[in-house]
Formats: sequence, C-alpha cells, structure tokens
Amino acid sequence: MRNKVEKWGKVVEYSITNEASWMVVTDGSHSWVYITRRDFGDNALNGIIKETGVRPDFVKKKEMRDLLTHFGVDTEVIQRLFKKDESTKVDV
Repeated sequence: MRNKVEKWGKVVEYSITNEASWMVVTDGSHSWVYITRRDFGDNALNGIIKETGVRPDFVKKKEMRDLLTHFGVDTEVIQRLFKKDESTKVDV
C-alpha cells in the first residue's frame, strides 16, 4: 500500500507491508530513500529507485518508526511496522 503526505515543503511517500517497508522524502530536486528490507518484487520501489538514482539507506524498523513519526504519519499506520503475520504458525 503506497501513501503520500506533505510536510514542511517535502513530499513523503511510503509503503508498509509485512515483507518490507520503504519511505521516499523529496525536497525539490533532492531525494532520500529509506528501506527496512529490499523487496525486489515491489515495482513502485524499484521505479522510485530508478527514477531518483538514489541508493537506498537501510534502516531498522524502530528508525523507520522515528522517520514516519517525524513526518506526521498516523500512529495506526506506524503500528503496522510491528504487526506480526498471523498466518505463520509454529508447531511445538
């Protein structure tokens, strides 16, 4: 799921899934790309990396949470970073 917010003259696009999360901050001609893990099947992320020509910075989930909070993303959305996949079962 791809979302966009604008704050302080910057455009922030982000996506949070169980597999990987990413965020792109654009300020005029400058862009920064942050990812928790590279999902090579994510066409939106691949297109952004190709378009901006920026090498993504890998961050931990807590660092991604801090970045999303800084740019005013809703708490409910941020909590999806830490949501466990309930379809995964462990037999003991």
